[in-house]
Amino acid sequence: MNNASNASLTHVDQKEGTVDGITTLRSIQETVAFGTLLGVIIVITIVGNALVLVSFITERKLRILINYPIISLALTDFLLATVVLPFSAIYTATFNFPLGAIWCNIYISFDVMLCKASIWNITAVSIDRYIAVTWPMEYRQHINKRKVLIGLVTIWFFAAVTAFIPIYLGWNTKDGLIQNMNQYESQSCYLAVENLSYSIVLLLTDFVIPLIVLLFTYVQVLVIARRQAKLIKPHYTNICGEVPTLNTKELKATIMLSAVIATYLVCWILYMVTFAIKPFISHMDTNLDLTALWLGYLNSTANPFVYAVTHSKFRRAFTKLLCPKSLCFCCYNGEESSLDSWGTFAPTNASLPPIINVTNGNTIALKSLKDVEPSGTSV
Repeated sequence: MNNASNASLTHVDQKEGTVDGITTLRSIQETVAFGTLLGVIIVITIVGNALVLVSFITERKLRILINYPIISLALTDFLLATVVLPFSAIYTATFNFPLGAIWCNIYISFDVMLCKASIWNITAVSIDRYIAVTWPMEYRQHINKRKVLIGLVTIWFFAAVTAFIPIYLGWNTKDGLIQNMNQYESQSCYLAVENLSYSIVLLLTDFVIPLIVLLFTYVQVLVIARRQAKLIKPHYTNICGEVPTLNTKELKATIMLSAVIATYLVCWILYMVTFAIKPFISHMDTNLDLTALWLGYLNSTANPFVYAVTHSKFRRAFTKLLCPKSLCFCCYNGEESSLDSWGTFAPTNASLPPIINVTNGNTIALKSLKDVEPSGTSV
């Protein structure tokens, strides 16, 4: 969501040069340094999210409903890295957009759309985990492929509509004209944030509301997981003997849940602060603007590691893709962790004890943890 203002470019005093035929308003050294750094970020983002997508396609065990939001998130971030980030890198490294105003607005619209879709896919993952942990039996009975796909398509449609329509109707500018179309802006490419109403709506839908949902759902998941672990421990000890220290399990769950929220906050809070104050100031430093923008992009770089790498089945799929069995034999024989990817206590090589549903403070005995796990339906 590039919102570097054209006015701010007048404060950039750099000697104009050319790098590989592209005019740059930075020094040659700065252009090369920025281009190299941003190129590495783009490659990591593409490879990380491609691994998630290929793993989902090649590993049947991963093709279950509970992983659909993760795959939608990976697809969003992959498209962001391939369709948007190269153009953002060119503009950031050179302060020049050489492709003209028409393509600039198309690129900016896709930028807004894919960033919004990524944020709401993160939110969808949190909602899915919350439902699966809070109402495990209802999840298996009522959540099906059709409902999940409708929810994900709704996210993509919402992101597209709220990205393209305001820009092409001029709702984001003071004068109601389409941004970037004036001749004197031919070297710049930015998202105009001049309308206060537009700024407030985007701030709420792209940051405030998703953050509230993330905090609520993940805190609830953590609380319920801890309650279940404490209730399971005596049953499991009676049947299977001594269990690993409960604090270790809780620590792993806490780290994972904290990483999700911390990554989102670190990556997006600076951008949203600059976005919120932009309608009230006449000038914002371009380098600060672009730094905030790329911190937001880094959320898409981190997502495969935060969501997929913490998932044991995805980790094994990555190992198979990146390292042949003959070279990484030891990695193919590890047992499943007794703590699954989302903090649910789930031993795999034992007779599973009953699990207690602690929703709303009530205790209801269920069949077993393996029955409760929302494994979904393979496709």
